[in-house]
Amino acid sequence: MLLHGALLGGCETPRSDAQPYRGSDITRSAKFELDETQLSARSEGPTLTIIRLPIWRRAMQPLAGTAKVGLWTLDDQLVAESSIDFQLSDWRADLEVPLIFNADAAGGQDRGELSRYVVSYEINSGTATIMGRRSLYSITAQWQLRVVGSETVAVGSDTRFRAVLSDGHDQSPIEGATIQAYLGARLVASALSDDQGLAFLDVRGLPEEVGTQPLRFVAEGPEGAAEVETPVQLERRRKTLITTDKPIYKPGQTVHVRTLTLEQPSLLPTANTDITLEVADAKGNLLFRQTQQTDAFGVAAMTLPLATELNQGQWEIRARLGDWTAVKTIRVETYSLPKFTVETRFDAAYYHPGETAHLSFSSSYFFGKPVAGGLLRVSPTQVDVSRQELQAIEVALDEEGLARVDLPVPSFFSSPQVETGQAVLELLLELTDGTGHSELSSATIRVGVNDLIVSAAPIAAVVPGAVNTLLVTTTDTLGLPVEASGKILFGGNTIDFVTGPTGVARVDIDTPQAAGWLSYTVNVQDALGHRTSRAFSTVIPSGPSLSVRTDRAFAHVGETVIVGLVGREMPGGLEGARIHLDLFRDGRTVANRDVLLDRQGEAELELVLDDEMGGLLSLEAYSDELQGPRSQAAMFVERDRNLLVDLHAERASYRPGEDARIEVQVTNVDGAPVVAAVGVSIVDEAVFALQDVRPGVERLTFELAEQLMNAPGAGAWSAESLLSERDDANREAAAAVLLTQLDVPRGSVDVDNYGKAAQAARERSAVATARELTRVIQWLQELGVRQDGARTFAHQIMLLPDLYDPWGQPYAIENVPDAGWGEQVRLTSPGLDERLGSGDDLSFVLSEAQF
Repeated sequence: MLLHGALLGGCETPRSDAQPYRGSDITRSAKFELDETQLSARSEGPTLTIIRLPIWRRAMQPLAGTAKVGLWTLDDQLVAESSIDFQLSDWRADLEVPLIFNADAAGGQDRGELSRYVVSYEINSGTATIMGRRSLYSITAQWQLRVVGSETVAVGSDTRFRAVLSDGHDQSPIEGATIQAYLGARLVASALSDDQGLAFLDVRGLPEEVGTQPLRFVAEGPEGAAEVETPVQLERRRKTLITTDKPIYKPGQTVHVRTLTLEQPSLLPTANTDITLEVADAKGNLLFRQTQQTDAFGVAAMTLPLATELNQGQWEIRARLGDWTAVKTIRVETYSLPKFTVETRFDAAYYHPGETAHLSFSSSYFFGKPVAGGLLRVSPTQVDVSRQELQAIEVALDEEGLARVDLPVPSFFSSPQVETGQAVLELLLELTDGTGHSELSSATIRVGVNDLIVSAAPIAAVVPGAVNTLLVTTTDTLGLPVEASGKILFGGNTIDFVTGPTGVARVDIDTPQAAGWLSYTVNVQDALGHRTSRAFSTVIPSGPSLSVRTDRAFAHVGETVIVGLVGREMPGGLEGARIHLDLFRDGRTVANRDVLLDRQGEAELELVLDDEMGGLLSLEAYSDELQGPRSQAAMFVERDRNLLVDLHAERASYRPGEDARIEVQVTNVDGAPVVAAVGVSIVDEAVFALQDVRPGVERLTFELAEQLMNAPGAGAWSAESLLSERDDANREAAAAVLLTQLDVPRGSVDVDNYGKAAQAARERSAVATARELTRVIQWLQELGVRQDGARTFAHQIMLLPDLYDPWGQPYAIENVPDAGWGEQVRLTSPGLDERLGSGDDLSFVLSEAQF
């Protein structure tokens, strides 16, 4: 707290024998009354506090009298007192009483320290008197500055913070104040607060150094000031992808390494930057280190000849660029390329326990000739709680390299994985050709008992008494989408729905107003007649609530999505409640919106997606009136920056030793040519029979956030399908399923200059109320038995003298259900603000058995 101004007369030396007034506040007399809700304090110097007493004259004639104010500690020590004489001829006046008070010794600018003190007032005019007490903390006006924005910022990029400035006494917005952001002594942003107390500060010119920087926000105006500080983490966000021409090498071969490094989140090349490439063998020995510069495309490359004698096993290739390190492993071992492959075909995607799997096999040499007359041995293993080898089957391939095997599936699996189609039979395939050469390969048979599996979950935070949306999915045993029709049954109501080819449906459901559980049953049936039913429950929260949701989970840059907001039991009422919406990508604020709820507590806004929003976009909705966690939603925004690569060889085949010419063309999605760096690997296709290599790894690495990469998903609903699918309906389904399972990290910091003070005030309030509890217990122990006339334990407590909290308010008294301790009573103090149910109430329970 800051104190200013000159010392006024009327201040008195505190009396050592003074006792505080204990009793109910008396704010009204026959001659005048005090509006205690407008009682306030302000500071005017390091040793002066002005207490303002707003009074109304009720008598017809003018009044004269004395106003006296005292300042007390919570343990009833008088710190300062003062009085003034007044004359009141107007109907209303503000009496200002000065107090000598060393605020610096009491905590200076730490507003939380004000909760140590109670202000007593007594106003006399003839025989008319009013008196009472208030917390100095609750009546001292101060600007409240709240700042919300990015917790982390990429080096070299800008970010935005939302500031909300209000009067700490009545929460009214402060308009026209200058709000500035400082990094050390350097000004990095400035804005004026609008009529809602809002200001958006676009922070630019942050330093290039990685690390934590303190960002200080200062609000100033003619009538006040406020300040808050928050740390901001500056990160250099880069990703490096390491690729090699093949996944496995023999001693004596050459490893061709290529790295691609892009800045995050812009995906621009990290050009002309030093990068260090290292190679460690299977025992961790560092064999190679080379530093070079990336080219204009962010690419660096090296070749590594392998010795003929070396440590075989998993080798590690590392790329170091600043504080970022990427790692890739390769296998280095003596191996022989397979001469032929075995392809397995199943007559069904999965099998039930006890069924027979009809398997077809085909095999050919890599030069195209079938492995005619080869002997194939199929060795199945049941993977359950334990592994059990089953009877092997041998069969000869015909002249076309084909064979069929009928394999009985075990009739019993003890693992619960069989319920979800995760139980398996592993097949070890050993094929021996006519020359006696053998190759080993494997295949897997999936086993499950359910042909149709249904799941359902809310897509966003549930709001009581509102329409909430459930995401319903239908799959087969393999987790692949199945089109099905179904019904949702809840509370005597039925809702029909169809999941469609994507196996996903959004279903709106009217949620009861009462808090508790929303229980519902989902019945579904597919086109083949498979049926299933499953019961679900979700929590309906109590009290004020807010939810944000989008009409889609997947969209392209340039498209418009509808953002819906639903609120209930807002403290200031539903209609006109202001909701803040902040949008984050990679922890950086990319947009801010504000919207007002209608009388139903709902609002919609159209959000046009720009390039800054591409990727995993997080939406956070909150209100200045609501405490607690924010409501979140997320969606995936496609940037449509894809490049198309076309490879064309001038001939279909070549003889060994001939030169081959391959034309490479790169275009964008519109077909226009693009200058690009292209990496081409040319290896024997037999290498990929030893280890699979999939295309598209660059997009997975650079475009998908780690949260999406790690989200549970399978088949058509995997994170990879967000990029590989061509059909937007399938991508929408994949995004919706993945995002309902995703714990989206919060992208913001939320700080204000009242938070720490409020916590300190709550702690001091608890101590003071505990002291009052001790006093009440002592009274009851002295009485020992019920007083005459006391009908119940609660009634006896009500008969106790001076039963008021430290701020002069009567305790709320209520009976507590008997839990075996006899009659119990709960006493509740309204707390510092003297308003029951406002959040700072303090309660304790007394049992008659204690006395």
